[in-house]
Amino acid sequence: MQEPYMEKRGLIERELLRCATAKPMERPTYTELGQRVGIPTRGPWQPVLDAIANDADKANEPDLTFLVRNAKTGYPSRIGRVTKKNPLPWQKERARDKIQEIIDKYNPGAPNPFVPGQRPRQPPRACAEHPGRSLTDRAGPPGSAGGCGT
Repeated sequence: MQEPYMEKRGLIERELLRCATAKPMERPTYTELGQRVGIPTRGPWQPVLDAIANDADKANEPDLTFLVRNAKTGYPSRIGRVTKKNPLPWQKERARDKIQEIIDKYNPGAPNPFVPGQRPRQPPRACAEHPGRSLTDRAGPPGSAGGCGT
């Protein structure tokens, strides 16, 4: 017998990717994600989200299931394949790290919601002299001391 909602897996993955790349990055609640993909709030979510997470881990890709959040805590309800109403300190740390992986790949500069007081990083400014380079590039043009704009 097939696990519940596996037929919606592709739709869920596409919606999570859209959330990861949105400006600003979106972190839907289970209710919001359910409304978008046609799954009741109570799911069950675990089988389909675990399958997505397992495949991301195997492919060494960011786990987009960390975007889905519990409306009360702001954290995913399941972290490290362990379900908790209130995440433990190690789960909070893991959620922070996993969200940062998503940000780094899909939405550079977005604030990490699990880092208090973090503000969005500004994208690097382009160098007018050297198209395709930013003013913060470490290696300058041949013969320069380094850094674009030198």
